Amino acid sequence: MKQVWTLLVTLIFCNVALYNVAWGHASGVTDTNIKLGASTVRVTYTVPNDHLELLPNHPNLTQTIAQGFRVENDKNYCNLSSIDLRPLDSIGSTQYIIFYGCEGKLTELTISYSLFFDSNPEHQNISRIAIAGRHQSFIFTATNDVYSASVTTLLKLWDKRLSDKDMGNNSGRNNILSNNSTQPKNQFSSLLENLTYFNLGFEHILLGFDHIIFLIGLLLLPVKFKQLVLIITMFTLAHSITLALSVLNIVSAPAFFVEAAIAFSIVFVAIENLWETRNQKNKIALASAFKRRLVVTFIFGLIHGFGFSYILKEIGFGDQLTLTLFLFNGGVEVGQLLIVLLVYPALLFAFRNNNGVVLSRASSAVIGLVGCGWLIGRMM
Repeated sequence: MKQVWTLLVTLIFCNVALYNVAWGHASGVTDTNIKLGASTVRVTYTVPNDHLELLPNHPNLTQTIAQGFRVENDKNYCNLSSIDLRPLDSIGSTQYIIFYGCEGKLTELTISYSLFFDSNPEHQNISRIAIAGRHQSFIFTATNDVYSASVTTLLKLWDKRLSDKDMGNNSGRNNILSNNSTQPKNQFSSLLENLTYFNLGFEHILLGFDHIIFLIGLLLLPVKFKQLVLIITMFTLAHSITLALSVLNIVSAPAFFVEAAIAFSIVFVAIENLWETRNQKNKIALASAFKRRLVVTFIFGLIHGFGFSYILKEIGFGDQLTLTLFLFNGGVEVGQLLIVLLVYPALLFAFRNNNGVVLSRASSAVIGLVGCGWLIGRMM
């Protein structure tokens, strides 16, 4: 009995810790893509519309957004050249495309970010920077609001050069507002540029705590390896379908509905686990639940696919839609498989011991509470 209480206390503590982290993720973050030219910096900033209400009243909101970034080259400020925006109504966000012109070639670059920290110290701005076809991800936070790069050193190391030709500013500025570019691109460099979408998909599943908890919930009823393959296949097939349909704007769903439905999927799976183990005493022996679980996995997988699509729709998908979609989804699948490979063996070992029922029921109760918290918060 003492072991059971120890396990429950540990799980509740983990629940509280995970709840705080995951709730920050669920509440929304801003997103930034940065691309460097020879003497130009292009910042593509995507922000949820409800975040904009937190900014101080200013007659020119666009100007406020632009001033939220400070770009310096070798300690000299780069001037704001132009700014444009496009509404992303399907995800309730707005995208700002900002150009900064620097004197001379980029050498020692510093970019700082200062929006929303006054109203929300926990705010995060997930960012990616492209330097001569190579990409790096980082996050602006209240305690880490400056990014620096020695552009000269990196270009020498990679034997690369920067060019302003394909930055999309001036006469070609509107090109960046379209997903189809008319400029010819080198196939190899284009592939390298799109590989960042694989990393983006991989990071998205690993940072998407709601997706992770849903996957773990599916595994809290014991399944054989072949059954596991079928469950993962169903989830992959389902979310791949809606990911593609959403990105292609064939089918769309309101973001608030999808986020709430994802939270509900966690609650549903947790309740199903508790129901199926209600008469189990030691080891769990289930057979009838598997077919129903396949159906449940597919249905909720469709919902999770819409969730995966939002970040891709926020940042755009370049001029090679099929390749970008394939790479992003591939990153999601690899991250998903990594989670399963880490969790499944541990759960399989636990289910073969007498503590399997305790683990399943206690863990299901915890993720059910987490799901309930998200569901209530997202509906509000």
